[in-house]
Amino acid sequence: MCSYRRWWEHSGLSIGWIGGALHRPSQGTASRVGPGGGATPPRRDRFRRLSLLTKLPQRRLVVGIEFWRSVFCTVFRGFVRYVCDLSSFICSFNVEGDTHNTRNRGKTKTPMSFPLQGHKKIQRGPALYFFALSCTVLNGSRGLDASNVRYLMVSPLDGIPLLFSALNYISPLKITTFVSFTKKRFLNDTVDATDKAVFITGCDTGFGHLLAKRLDSKGYQVLAGCLSPDSEGAAELRKWCSQRLRIIPLDVTQEESVNNAAKLAEDYLRKDGRTLWCLVNNAGIFRGISAELSSMEDFKGCMEVNVFGMIRVTKALLPLLKKTKGRVVNMTSICGRIALRDLTPYSMSKHAAVAFNDCLRQEMKVWDISVVSLEPEMFKTRLTNDEVADEYITATLSELPASVEETYGKSYFEAFRKSKATFLSTASPNLRVVVKDLESAVTLKYPNYHYRPRRSFFFRFILFWFEVMPSYFRDFFVRIVAILCRGPKPIAA
Repeated sequence: MCSYRRWWEHSGLSIGWIGGALHRPSQGTASRVGPGGGATPPRRDRFRRLSLLTKLPQRRLVVGIEFWRSVFCTVFRGFVRYVCDLSSFICSFNVEGDTHNTRNRGKTKTPMSFPLQGHKKIQRGPALYFFALSCTVLNGSRGLDASNVRYLMVSPLDGIPLLFSALNYISPLKITTFVSFTKKRFLNDTVDATDKAVFITGCDTGFGHLLAKRLDSKGYQVLAGCLSPDSEGAAELRKWCSQRLRIIPLDVTQEESVNNAAKLAEDYLRKDGRTLWCLVNNAGIFRGISAELSSMEDFKGCMEVNVFGMIRVTKALLPLLKKTKGRVVNMTSICGRIALRDLTPYSMSKHAAVAFNDCLRQEMKVWDISVVSLEPEMFKTRLTNDEVADEYITATLSELPASVEETYGKSYFEAFRKSKATFLSTASPNLRVVVKDLESAVTLKYPNYHYRPRRSFFFRFILFWFEVMPSYFRDFFVRIVAILCRGPKPIAA
């Protein structure tokens, strides 16, 4: 405790002044005067006053920001000074002997070097070869011929440019983590569910089914849109949920079905004395494989459900949401931020869904309507079921022309099925992570713009780096994953 108190005293944290300004000092305890005239409590009472202070909702954000500000200032103070002292080394490398220049063709190639004054040129092996290539990519240098990198300057300071460039990618993760922790810890107030209703699409199975049960248990009236009101999922909702839940037949690909569902929802709200608080666009499908092997029906099917269906339902229910200044929660995917091979139709539709979500969020600000997107990774739902995936792969491959089958070969398609099953087997069974974020997006007074459910911190870290890294490294990483999943290669390639 002494070490923590010593750090507390030398970190410049102003929590004590805030606590003294907001709380009267305890009787029999001497106090000092801090900035603004507030009484500063003694050092031994600061932790106790801080715990009392955090119980007040209107002051939680101030405490969180001050606390994390001091943590970052203390940890990175020495590091920032070290980087500033070596600022002369943080620059793009000057590459000598540009072999890409046409004037140098036929001439003796000059060995490439990265000159730093006061150091020797030493011939190194593959480790420094990779280091030079990484520095060139991260710093944006051009004219590097990887086959000619033979001589490099070696010193303990040679890693500074690469480290400094890597910090550009670490900073967003640090800021995102800080904001996320602050909102979870200090802005976790929920709305009152007494007179509110939530409309959810795609409640037959998956996340929509689980969210309907969760929100019903929290006191919300759930308007569950199901493709088939007589399905097993709809029957289970009627069995396990309260009498407040309403099953609404809904096919998001049909304009008439969407309009009828909107009218039926309005009638239910008027009858039950509720108001529409939130719309959850959860309905989605997974079709197609690669761009060449997927049919046009696969592309149209994904766009119809994952994009146009979301737009239809949103436009139909926006008049009800404007009256209550509610919110819209759109279920997108990690494939809406990054593109993956053999998921072309699905990735295209999710990129369009993310664009629609971001545009809608900016446009609905004038109406005080919040728009939130959920971008989960791969979880075990009906979309990632091996049997369902095998059915649509079989349907897609059965429509291929004979010329394409000859180009790829029968062995390719057999191996592709196995690699696809291996890839889908890595889906996480922990659906509670996604349902928890969905619940937060619906019930919190101050939701995030984006929720990205991940199975663990390791996967969150890997996927974050995959999203921000250059395209060269991203494609290389995808090839590595394809090799691990034993992805096949066409016989004519």
